[in-house]
Amino acid sequence: MISPRSLALTVLVFATLGCAGSERPAPAPAPKPDSSETSLDWDGTYRGVVPCADCEGIETELTLSRDRTYVLTTRYLGKNFPSRELRGTFAWNDAGNAVTLSNVPGGPTQYRVGENALTQLDLNGQPITGPLAPNYRLEKVTAATGPDIAGVRWRLVELMGKPVPAAADPERAPFLRLIEDGQRIEGFGGCNTFGGRYELPAPTRIRFSHVAATLMACPDMQVETEFLRVLESTDNYAIAEDRLSLHKARMAPLARFERAPAP
Repeated sequence: MISPRSLALTVLVFATLGCAGSERPAPAPAPKPDSSETSLDWDGTYRGVVPCADCEGIETELTLSRDRTYVLTTRYLGKNFPSRELRGTFAWNDAGNAVTLSNVPGGPTQYRVGENALTQLDLNGQPITGPLAPNYRLEKVTAATGPDIAGVRWRLVELMGKPVPAAADPERAPFLRLIEDGQRIEGFGGCNTFGGRYELPAPTRIRFSHVAATLMACPDMQVETEFLRVLESTDNYAIAEDRLSLHKARMAPLARFERAPAP
């Protein structure tokens, strides 16, 4: 016969086992939904020229790193100001589609993160609206950015928005060529040959300098004079298939070219 004491111990053991068996592990947290933060290769360097109220544009370069630090470099085009470099950390918003930079006094701090691009937001974190809205965009620098434009004879087809009349002799058509040595240019303006130097300081960025032409006089020098002036003003370019355009900041193309067969 089971004693009352043994019975009480048996009941206690079963009660304890029952309580232990009723404990279940806490459910795992739900995975975060896909977002720019989780599904894009967002780390890297982004560049662009954004609008400026009192200058030709703000040349902007922003590098985001996986350790959530950034480097921001800005330069005011057309102003005799030195470049400014800021460093700090950034944080993602709850939706994982935008970042906020720390340590940016008086400037924009928020950017929406997209596929290979950042879009600058206003001071309240909202999309910028208006006709200039598409210009508040920084493109990611990738291996495909900044294709090689050297070694090609680029025939001038448009200047300051106006078509350049076709030359009767294709050999006398105005053209530009960047020498493959990464330094020199040569070309023809319609009357005189010219030469000079060029630099490619960053993908899609270009600078021409020391441009000089021969001194032959022709009845109509308008295209040539404007062509040489455009080269001095250019600071970036765009290329698509067999077409090249030269730009200043985010203005309309200063000149357009088509690839021409080598003479």
